[in-house]
Amino acid sequence: MLRYLAYRALISLLALWILATASFFLLRALPGSPFQTEIPIPPEIEAHLSHYYGLDRPLLAQYATYLDRLLHGDMGYSLKYANRSVNGIIAEAFPVSAALGLTAIGFAVPVGIVFGVVSARLRGQAVDYGLVALAVLGMSVPSFIVGAMLQYWFGVRLRWLPVAEWGSPAHVVLPAFALGLTMIASLTRTMRASMLEVVEQEFVKTARMKGLSEWQIVFRHELRNALIPIVTHLGPLVAFTVTGSFVIEQLFAIPGLGRYFVMSVTSLDYTTAMGLTVFLGVLVIAFNLLVDLAYTLVDPRIQIAR
Repeated sequence: MLRYLAYRALISLLALWILATASFFLLRALPGSPFQTEIPIPPEIEAHLSHYYGLDRPLLAQYATYLDRLLHGDMGYSLKYANRSVNGIIAEAFPVSAALGLTAIGFAVPVGIVFGVVSARLRGQAVDYGLVALAVLGMSVPSFIVGAMLQYWFGVRLRWLPVAEWGSPAHVVLPAFALGLTMIASLTRTMRASMLEVVEQEFVKTARMKGLSEWQIVFRHELRNALIPIVTHLGPLVAFTVTGSFVIEQLFAIPGLGRYFVMSVTSLDYTTAMGLTVFLGVLVIAFNLLVDLAYTLVDPRIQIAR
């Protein structure tokens, strides 16, 4: 186990270095200047800003400084938000995106699993066709349309829930449902396909021949083996969800990380874009490691040390 964890730590550090290097040079290759505004600023002011942020230094020197700060946990200061560090932006916005994402995942995962199991168990029946149709619809309709419909019906017409902003549990309901609908659709299709594959296995037929009830067969044999693709799917899904959805956060005026991701790239805010990219990479690697560990809980035959 220790050798495996050490190996994964080494691979993770290598992956983060590649990610940080790629994001640094790709962002620097984009045309334009981070100090461009609608009203052009004088060249001497732009030169002063470039010197202040070290952008007038050779590119390799900037890269070395960036890696040194990154190793010390310092992601630098934003080029667009005055006197705001990238660490501070993450500390402020990530809890909001995480709360929204975890709420969406909290109801989407069990609903998607249940829908997938029911659809597979009732294959070829009306319920199966209905759930498959809902899954296709959920993956086809853009989330901003779902969000806008929820705002209109439950916020404007019925006045049950707030339309936008952030601050109370009631503000979480509509954006979390809009964000979770696509997850439910995806998980339903994945779980259905996995269940249909498992029910054809010999151990399921043997369990049925032994006289076990259908509930015992589903929960003790089929479901546990069918969850492995779901666990694999959840690793990157959770990482990308808790770091924010630009569309949903923009639609519901939520002060999360999603808007910083897009705005930092479009405005050439190098430090913010690179910091958020590395932060997302750390989360993806961490959740993938948790997925590997979770395999042993779902299927004891899997031994990660080997």
